[in-house]
Amino acid sequence: LTCRISNIPYDNDLKGLNVTWTRGRDNTKLETTIGQTTEQQNNALKFVDATATVCSDEWDSGETFTCKVAIPTLLPTAETRTLRKLKDSTYRAPAVYVLPPPSEELALQETATISCLLKGFYPNDFFVKWLRNNEPVEESEYFISQPIQESKSLKRYFTYSTLNVREQDWSYGATYTCVVGHEMLPFQTTQKTVDKGGFTRV
Repeated sequence: LTCRISNIPYDNDLKGLNVTWTRGRDNTKLETTIGQTTEQQNNALKFVDATATVCSDEWDSGETFTCKVAIPTLLPTAETRTLRKLKDSTYRAPAVYVLPPPSEELALQETATISCLLKGFYPNDFFVKWLRNNEPVEESEYFISQPIQESKSLKRYFTYSTLNVREQDWSYGATYTCVVGHEMLPFQTTQKTVDKGGFTRV
């Protein structure tokens, strides 16, 4: 479960930030982890994610979970949002593609951009993480776009994530893996790896 608090002024230190996830049927508090703040693209704002883990059986049963956010420096009162799995035949897993850096970008011998594209999924809840040589990459090193509906007539979404890497690391054979989570994927996760050979491996 992910609760994203966005549009936070960059100079706000989030003093007093408190985020809790609770299970609806018994109001039990779940262990909640607050991540690092991340700059939003093209503006002077930032966001932070608060996550909690539940069993897949609980989620599939339609249980309701509530995120409560308190930020005394920004919100006069705490705000809550609820989340549950909807019963809908339009549920689809994302198709995942990892794209190597363009040759024009590599020719500059500076930084290179690896992209991970997710297409055709519903609902629009997902996560993306990156690995470098099978080691986790800091969240501050990559960007994840908000999900966008592919068309007005279809409940399908696409999104992408970009990872900036050093051209030298790419040229020396480092491997980069995009790890994707979505409830309709087998085991709820998948991953694809790319290296300078240009071959994408599952």
